[in-house]
Amino acid sequence: MLSEDDNFLWNEATADYRFYCVVEWHGTPVGYVSIHDTRVGVWELGIELDREYCYKGLGPKSIKLFLQAIEEITLISLYRARVEVDNLACQKCMAKIGAELVGLCDGPFKTAEEKKQFEDEHIDRIDDHMRGLAIQLSVEPRELLSHVLEYEIQV
Repeated sequence: MLSEDDNFLWNEATADYRFYCVVEWHGTPVGYVSIHDTRVGVWELGIELDREYCYKGLGPKSIKLFLQAIEEITLISLYRARVEVDNLACQKCMAKIGAELVGLCDGPFKTAEEKKQFEDEHIDRIDDHMRGLAIQLSVEPRELLSHVLEYEIQV
């Protein structure tokens, strides 16, 4: 029997507006690729792989196959992805599939006060990578601490 947490996750994963595909490596499930919500205008892509299977080329290959299959069925060719600023593996994956970094979007913090407080408390986490992203996006580096990177993916 599923625990309450497992049942919640199962219900979320199997909701009519979500679409998940399992990623396998030689017959072993190692992660998933998904569309979070088909009810919105531009569908958001999600991917998660077990850490030991990262940096093997599975991410870009899985995303490309997944999106090509969806495009054949739906004719939808524009997607978005949100990536944490410190998730370098996923940022590299986005670059490999030709995704375009288009800006920042809200992370877990909703109010300006929450964002500022988190930025103030974590200002020491700003590194050269974040400074480069800030220049690319024309934002202050501290903004990256409280936001998520947004990419557009064109199939």
